[in-house]
Amino acid sequence: MLRMAKALCPRCLRSLDEADMTAVGGELLCPRCQALAEKGAKPAAPVPAAVAAEPEEAAALPVRVWRAAGEWARGRWWWARLPLLALFAYFLARHLADAEYQDLFKAVNLAIHEWGHYVFKAFGSFMEIFGGTLLQCLAPLLATLMFWKQRDYFAILVCFGWLSTNLFDVAVYVGDARSQSLPLVSPGGGDYVIHDWNMLLGRLGWLRYDHALAGAVRVAAVVSMLLFLVPGSWLVWRMWRTRKEPAPAEGT
Repeated sequence: MLRMAKALCPRCLRSLDEADMTAVGGELLCPRCQALAEKGAKPAAPVPAAVAAEPEEAAALPVRVWRAAGEWARGRWWWARLPLLALFAYFLARHLADAEYQDLFKAVNLAIHEWGHYVFKAFGSFMEIFGGTLLQCLAPLLATLMFWKQRDYFAILVCFGWLSTNLFDVAVYVGDARSQSLPLVSPGGGDYVIHDWNMLLGRLGWLRYDHALAGAVRVAAVVSMLLFLVPGSWLVWRMWRTRKEPAPAEGT
């Protein structure tokens, strides 16, 4: 059996067969939006033929991703994702209120950090020290590649929230480079414990900039968290709005 090509109405974001949609003013609209457009909307400005005929593949990458994410979210379980949004929003509020707040990801991030020292040990002493911070920030980014392959757009955004928790931890560590007042741990349990960022900034001659660098990392942490919370909220809203429609693929 032949399957009809699907198209996304740009106004209500409903996904219908192309045969059920009508071109109105350069837009391919569903019957409801077509009726509304003919009823009271002003005529749309003429769209150049070259633009109107532009294939989906020629659209800008962010536009294609946005459309694909909106279609992916159709009919999925919004209530299963909403608690994650609330949890990470709580994390952000606590981190902004208390620079040394430790969220639920602290133990996982610390374990990955300590493994990073061993992973990068072969690349010299500088990379061995820096490897802890590097790996704990690379882990969420590598996870995005896995979820991108699966086209799980919400999980991709969750990884940015996870990255944010790492960056908040790094900001605290960097800001402590001169004072070295934080309690540190040694993966081998020995008495000799070094302060990664005291050593790194000391070698670079940047110790006097520790607070400024920590502030920059903290800003990056906030931006990373917002990259989850803002588009993640839109996806959950999209799931809720299309909750009575069938999901486009197997899964939740």
